[in-house]
Amino acid sequence: MKDIVAKCQIVGRGISSALRWMEEFASEEKQRASLAKLKKLNREIKKLERATHLKPAVALFGPSQAGKSFMVGLLAKSSSDEVMYVADDATGKMYDFTDQINPPGGKESTGLVTRFTVERHVGQPADKPIMVKLFSQVDLVKIIAVGFHKNIIEPATCPREQLLGEVEKVLADLRGEMRETPYPEIDEDQIMGIKEYLSMKLGDKYIIRTLDEMSFWERAAEILPYVSWDKRYELLQFVWGKHDFFNDLFILLSRGLSTLNFANMAYVGFDALVPREVSIIDVSRYSEIKESEEEWCRKNARTGVRTKSLEVSAGGKLANIDRTILSALISELVLTLPTNVLEDHSRDFLKNADILDFPGERSADMFKERDFVVKGFEDQLKVFLRGRVSYLFDYYSLNFGISSLCLVLGDGNHEVAQLPHLILEWIHGIHGESPEARARKESDTKMLTGQDYANPLFVILSKFNTAFDKGNAMKKEGYYSIWNGRFDDNFSQAYTKQMTDVWTKKWTDKDSFKNVFILRNPMFSKAYFKNRGGETHVWEEGLKDEFEVMMSYMRESFVTDENVRSLVDKPEACWDDMIQPNHSGIDYMMPYLTPVTDPRIKKKQIEDAVEQVRKIVLNELEQYYVGGNIEVELSKAKKNALQTNLLIGKMISEQRTGKFITALSCPDYVARRVYQEFVNGQFAVQKEVNQVNVSDNQVLVDLLDSYGIQVVPGKTRYEEIISQLKTVTDIDDEKMLLEVIGEAGIDEADLHALAFYDRTKENDPVYQFVNRLVGEWLRHIDSMDSSRLKEEFCIVNPVAFVQVVGVLKDNYERVGLKERLVDALRSQVESYDVSRNQNFELVTRIASSVINQFVFSLGWIWVPVSERPVQKSSGTPIFTPGEEGMDIAQSWRTGLVESFVANVYFKSKVDNKSNLKSMSKLGEIIHSIQED
Repeated sequence: MKDIVAKCQIVGRGISSALRWMEEFASEEKQRASLAKLKKLNREIKKLERATHLKPAVALFGPSQAGKSFMVGLLAKSSSDEVMYVADDATGKMYDFTDQINPPGGKESTGLVTRFTVERHVGQPADKPIMVKLFSQVDLVKIIAVGFHKNIIEPATCPREQLLGEVEKVLADLRGEMRETPYPEIDEDQIMGIKEYLSMKLGDKYIIRTLDEMSFWERAAEILPYVSWDKRYELLQFVWGKHDFFNDLFILLSRGLSTLNFANMAYVGFDALVPREVSIIDVSRYSEIKESEEEWCRKNARTGVRTKSLEVSAGGKLANIDRTILSALISELVLTLPTNVLEDHSRDFLKNADILDFPGERSADMFKERDFVVKGFEDQLKVFLRGRVSYLFDYYSLNFGISSLCLVLGDGNHEVAQLPHLILEWIHGIHGESPEARARKESDTKMLTGQDYANPLFVILSKFNTAFDKGNAMKKEGYYSIWNGRFDDNFSQAYTKQMTDVWTKKWTDKDSFKNVFILRNPMFSKAYFKNRGGETHVWEEGLKDEFEVMMSYMRESFVTDENVRSLVDKPEACWDDMIQPNHSGIDYMMPYLTPVTDPRIKKKQIEDAVEQVRKIVLNELEQYYVGGNIEVELSKAKKNALQTNLLIGKMISEQRTGKFITALSCPDYVARRVYQEFVNGQFAVQKEVNQVNVSDNQVLVDLLDSYGIQVVPGKTRYEEIISQLKTVTDIDDEKMLLEVIGEAGIDEADLHALAFYDRTKENDPVYQFVNRLVGEWLRHIDSMDSSRLKEEFCIVNPVAFVQVVGVLKDNYERVGLKERLVDALRSQVESYDVSRNQNFELVTRIASSVINQFVFSLGWIWVPVSERPVQKSSGTPIFTPGEEGMDIAQSWRTGLVESFVANVYFKSKVDNKSNLKSMSKLGEIIHSIQED
């Protein structure tokens, strides 16, 4: 992975240099959009570099109580061992995971991921061999937000203006709490990471959408790193509707993080897990958070544990923390497997990969908000738990933490509505969004590894013992209904219902999804097998005589069933392994699993992602770069135009163009927010400074009048005053003139203050407002995440979207969008009055209208008809007024394609002598990122 780390660092350094270049040379409005985008790409490249340090992992995921723990016990033990052990290398002791560590009675864990590994960590204390990874404050925000918005229905909606006012007050209060230097545990990137995650997962929720519209997270990023951990909730509480329960929980858990000095990992001893009745992975710990030390110890006296607290090693220091708080803070528990597991060649995958046991998914609780607030503590905690479980799967999926996924499904209907969508998102993210893409992916992977199997998704139909019970209760002619129920109704149909990608039927362009496996537990097959053993373990000696015929008929039915044959690669081998005495079906699966844990596959995934980021960064920077060779620039533009033409053509055929153009437009709320900031913030102050108070300047007016110079304060331009002074004094040299009148008591600064505000692009408030408006509009469209681009517009390659936005940026300069906005808005903006003319709606509509005229025509409506590109189908210029049957989508497509070349010619005519230095620097940055 060293070569990928090096690539990440090259791109990261390039982005850092590009950020500095933007701040120095880019125009204000372009800077606003590009800085946000480059910072986001920088976060992405840092994430990819972190991913290089993660081992491949086989994740077990699925509904609660589906049999994941049983499957872990099969995967993580040698086939020669009867049980799965966890090793304590310091003492040499072995713990039976099922009987000594896993919560008893089929209980769920506390919503954490358990990692099983053969890797030995270096550096942990000998008496604390167990590593636990911890959530951060940022993680807690995401967890609570997901739990609240996914499980609370009919939430109270605070009116937008009221919410804005409350947020502004808290922001103002927190500014007074800021210290000069930031705290180390939270930074701007992490806070913007919250925004990106919540926009992706909860963007349709009123609170999340409204906070985004008011630049909540951008402003939070400027403040929260500088205020103490116990004050941050005052702003963050808006994300979860300011509920006291979540506020109190956030503060309580944050205090726990503070106890551990906000470490991201810690080490504990086996006393944290054993006895399991007080283990930190037992869900019962949640409900004990409020219990006092005395009350807790009395309740658990029978275990022999005498204290509620645990000694933890975090950041090289020892600390004591309430075990119930620690339980809620753990994201991952790392357990070490005994070395003899590696002696079993059927478990060779453990040499390359870890096993991740995810907490079971459950259906959302769906409390009405008015009911939630009166619920008891344990019911309210369930919302937090649901948020944890959802967030953990998202986190590992988005951060390359899962190399292959085992979806474990028990018998019966599965009521977890979100599961099919989570699985589809994972498939699309790691293996391809279409049958053709998945076919290419598998072909490439097989070529890379030299193996025959390359499918990273495994569907495990567990608890297959129930099929025997059903078969025993019916005639053989009815066996097909068993397979139809398990394979089709409960899996294939359930996981593709109302999906456009019916992946179970069309995994690749040539075949269905053939990676389904079956699993039975010998402990629950006693009725059909001769066996010996006790309550916890059995030894099977073969089928009972009376069931030999039934099993023979079941096998025949299984291997010939249409549903089975479409989903199982080798039905005969699959059944035969499962039915063997003391077998479960796992051995049939291992030859499929081991190849997809090859580290080269993960390396290639990260490498491809790094390359994607590199291309996007280069496309972003190349929009600003003007080279000396116009032929090279034209060739590049024509290539980009061809790619974009194909993209828009596909959109037109799928009738998505109108929605896409609308997505590029400027929403009213963006224009309104910018205007509110203009009149309430720094621009309003600037305007007041430059307004003239007639009475204060009357002396100067009278003095100028004595020279015969007529001045109307605030209306006569500075240039007119100077011109009159030159005439009166007969001095043409302005510098000499200013010296002469200065000796007469007339100061240059006083003339500026007296005159009509001297508008230049640098100091004209209206122009600055327009700069900010255009910048916020560009940032709005740049912020569309890849999932939205894929789902709504079928834009699989983000680089194509960057090119479209690049055309908009170049076009608005070529057709003078900002100047048109200034002309359209000046009179309204300058007439704003807090008491008599709060013209928010009018300014909003004008601003949005002008920008959206530009977007819907790409600015070509402001170009003379004779100079516009010609529509091939009609032979008339695009966007011709009054043209009968004009195809707007095709006009837009033609306008977009022709803009690439038009913008090259426009840039070549611009005087770039003053930009030689900036272009030279930018060229060096681009070249550094292009180098391998």
